[in-house]
This record gives sequence, structure tokens and C-alpha cells, in this order.
Amino acid sequence: MQIGIIGLPTAGKTTVFNALTRGNVQTASYSSGKVDVHTGVVDVPDVRLQVLSKMFNPRKVTHAKVQYNDVAGLAKSAGDRGGFDAVMLNVLSQSDALIIVVRVFADANVPHPDGSVDPARDLAAVQTELLLADLIAVEKRQQRLKEDSGKRGGSQQEKDARIREVDLFDRLKARLDGELPLRGMELSEEEARSLRGFGLLTIKPTMVLYNLGEDQSEADSPNPEAAAGAGALGVVHTSLRGKLEMELAQMSPEDAKDFLNEYGITEPGL
Repeated sequence: MQIGIIGLPTAGKTTVFNALTRGNVQTASYSSGKVDVHTGVVDVPDVRLQVLSKMFNPRKVTHAKVQYNDVAGLAKSAGDRGGFDAVMLNVLSQSDALIIVVRVFADANVPHPDGSVDPARDLAAVQTELLLADLIAVEKRQQRLKEDSGKRGGSQQEKDARIREVDLFDRLKARLDGELPLRGMELSEEEARSLRGFGLLTIKPTMVLYNLGEDQSEADSPNPEAAAGAGALGVVHTSLRGKLEMELAQMSPEDAKDFLNEYGITEPGL
């Protein structure tokens, strides 16, 4: 499984990436504006697998794996082009799911591009970019279908398939125009299968990850209902003290145990 990590500048995407992959990619207190993609593959911790391994003593134990793609460079769009460039869009389109990192922590050394920390505003901005990216992709396909419909020839089966696709993309367009994600939209198995090759973003399983400061707790996370808005329908919300978790991930097991106890962390973010 591939998971794309996205968010606005200074949200702490790379910090979260390091926490989840035990990586040491350099973080910065500002956005370079470049589209950088960091990739890490990790085993999925599973106590059930450990128990089964002890019971059956297999020759080999294979964990499920997750590939995290940290995609930097997202900016709020100006106009109708969207905030995703081709490289970023390609990585996100190939991801099976998305994590939207939303900044909650305050740090004078890491100024927010908009001058203040506002999780609801930032989450809405990312959701808008995802919706806009899908709208652009859907409109391009609609234009192609319109051009193809003017051509003569083709079997009746091909014509019927084209009519069904036109209807499907008209429905997608109407939903996106209503500022609703494609997640949760009623689709037949055939329709869902036909959309896999288009890399639409708002149809992907999505998690909103609130990046907390060292002195914050889950209680400081925004209320999901208040922060989500229509664009976050079907989204899972959770929180993480990203910087603490990154430091924890880079420690030895012995030091990590003391660190967990000191900060009251019951389970590492990974």
C-alpha cells in the first residue's frame, strides 16, 4: 500500500514522515517552494503476527508493508490551475490513500505562511485543492468524450459504453461542483473499476492528522465536525505530536522506553 502525505507549508509533513518511517530527512522552518518527494517503506507493527509466529515457528515471518510518500510543495492555487503540479499530482494519483497533515502547534521559530495557526482554515484549503484537482481531471475527460461522440463508426457496444461513461462523468462533475468529495458517492462495481485509472484524489481513503506541539494533547485537536466541512466526508481524524514522535522513532529501544514513560505516550505513532 502507498500512502501520500500532503499538507500546506510548515504543517510538519516531513516531521510526520520521519516519525512514521524512522527517517532523518531534513526538516525546515520555511517552504522552499520546490516539489520534493521523499519515500520510505516500513513494516506494519502487528502483535497478532508476533503471537502467531511464536505459536507456529515459521521459517520466515513477513510483515505487511506501507510505503509513505512525503510530497512537499503544495501551495494554495490562484485561478483554475490548482495547487498541484505534474510531479505532485502523479505521486498522489498513484497513492492508495492520503494523509492530510494539519498544523495545530504554535512555534515562533516556524512562522505560519498565513500569519496564524488555524487548523480549520488550513484543512479547508487542502480540501479545496483536492476537489479542484479532481474537477480539472473530470472536465478534461468530459471534453475528450464530447470530441469522441462526434466521430462516426464504432460498434453499438462501444456507443453504449460511451453513453454510460458520459453519464458517470456528468454525475462526478455535479458532485464536485457541489464541493463534495467523490468518497461515499454511489457507484456500481463497474463504475468504480472504470475510475481506477484516472487517479482521482477525493475518492481515495483519507486521514486528517493533526500535528500537535510537544506541550499539547489530543484535547487540543480541533473538533472533527467543526473543522471538517463538507469536503472531509468519510475522512478519519487523528492526532500526533509529530516532533516528539520523530525524536522517539530515531532513538534506541532502551531510550525510547524511557521517553514514552516521560511523555505519557502509550504507543508510538508508527
